[in-house]
Amino acid sequence: VLGALYNLTGAQSGLDIPSAQGAQLAVAEVNRQGGLLGRPVHLALADGESDPAVLAAKTTAMLADFPEVTAFLGLSDTDMVLGAAPVAAAAQRLFLTSGATSPQLPAQVPDYLYLACFGDNVQAAAAAEWAFAELEARSVAILYDATMLYTQGLEGYFATRFTELGGEILATQSYATGDQASLQQAVANLRAADIIFVAAGPEDAPAAARLLREHG
Repeated sequence: VLGALYNLTGAQSGLDIPSAQGAQLAVAEVNRQGGLLGRPVHLALADGESDPAVLAAKTTAMLADFPEVTAFLGLSDTDMVLGAAPVAAAAQRLFLTSGATSPQLPAQVPDYLYLACFGDNVQAAAAAEWAFAELEARSVAILYDATMLYTQGLEGYFATRFTELGGEILATQSYATGDQASLQQAVANLRAADIIFVAAGPEDAPAAARLLREHG
């Protein structure tokens, strides 16, 4: 039995539903080929509702309902993983996050947590290097969500690498997840620069793009 924790509802559902479907497809393919070690794989799927507290409770419940669960997988966000993975680790179960990208996660849940993806430090540095080399950007204004660990990390790693390359950060503005008033104010306070770097979650990214276009 594999425990699958995904946010099928709420702000993270746009990321997690496709990932959950991928996990279900992978299990179906493995079982069509005879399973693992000659045994079928069962995927126990739970909805974390885009809430770390709910994820902690659902992980606890899954351990009780399926004591034979060998490992957990899922989730696409650092805050969400920190709700579930420590519970799994306390029960000595491995947790493989399919989408969370904080390079600090393995140290925060040592021995039991593994990342399938690249780290935020890598993707943010790659964005900074591409902007500097390919776009020839020498100045940047940064807009980021200050209430998500994921976007906090992206902002910091991008700023560090861009300035290392010789670029200048003209403005840094933050907002809170789902708070349209703070997002509008942050966009209004940005200064003109060669580029704008946006670190946003799926809930706010479309609105951020629209507001930036409206402000020219």
